[in-house]
Amino acid sequence: MSVEGPVTAAGLLLGVWLSAGAALILLALLIVSKAARSMVERWRARRRDAFSPALDALIAGEPQAAARLRSRLWGDADIVEDMLVRTAAAISGDLRDELARAAADLGLTRRRIRQLRSPRIHVRAFAAERLGLLGGEEAAPPLLDALSRERSGARRAIIRALGRLRSPRALPALLRLLEYDGELPGAPVAQALLSYGEPAAPHLLRMAEAPCRGRAQALALLGQMKILDAVPILIEAMSEDPNPAAREAAAQAAGRLAHPDALAALRGALRDGAPRVRAQAAWAMGRVGDPAAAGELESALDDSDWWTRARAAQALARLGEAGLERLRRLAGGADGPKRELAAEMLAAAETGR
Repeated sequence: MSVEGPVTAAGLLLGVWLSAGAALILLALLIVSKAARSMVERWRARRRDAFSPALDALIAGEPQAAARLRSRLWGDADIVEDMLVRTAAAISGDLRDELARAAADLGLTRRRIRQLRSPRIHVRAFAAERLGLLGGEEAAPPLLDALSRERSGARRAIIRALGRLRSPRALPALLRLLEYDGELPGAPVAQALLSYGEPAAPHLLRMAEAPCRGRAQALALLGQMKILDAVPILIEAMSEDPNPAAREAAAQAAGRLAHPDALAALRGALRDGAPRVRAQAAWAMGRVGDPAAAGELESALDDSDWWTRARAAQALARLGEAGLERLRRLAGGADGPKRELAAEMLAAAETGR
């Protein structure tokens, strides 16, 4: 008599029971985990409620209220820090400085400074982010020291933190990084310098005066900061700098400043050998808004580069009636692509009115 059938059936039955048991255990674990998370969050909410009056008093101008934010139970330090960070992210000026002093008095700043030397990248990055939001001037030297050592993704977090702190002692290091063209992209450094505002302008002007690796970004930043003293430098860079990226940045900055003195240099840049420079020059001429530029911009509609043609058409639409009249004429009698582009810009101009 064969036993293969009963044995196979018993094995299947055992497998079903084991699978059902494993599923029930997993479900129980999920329920317990969810209940535990809910209990922790309710506990954290109660602790936040307990600390809220002290934080409100601190914001209201009572520095002594910081003492009431000291940790009493396990986890209080993280809760208080989260509350301070959320508040600091929404304010600026003296009130933010008061929160930074409170964080230092509570030992939160020292804790994050120590974590800048953690072997774990995410811990170093998180510590830098918190120092950028809650650190005072005393956080700048440790962050600069960490920046000199860091070669991982935490480097970006450190640069953002230095930009938020706006410490004068960090400015030279950020300017040196602006020239760096290796593993570090320029965007985080540029954003950090933008946060400094006008205090960074004299340094950027000096960097922009002569060709160097960081000149293009310095020129772009001067335009974003609306530094009118940069106009002579922009004019020189558009016509003399051998680097197309610097000429493009100079044209873009000239457009942001919209200064009429830059119009002659922009006319020259509209004939530049680099298409991106020509496109930025066309856009900038529209920003300057001189109707006398309408002829050059109409000629740029025949440019071999599509983006330059599009920018020239947009610029004509910004020149007012002098430019719109040329677009109307082209929309009624030019060749196919030019007619379509002119009609498109006219429609956009009418919609924007």
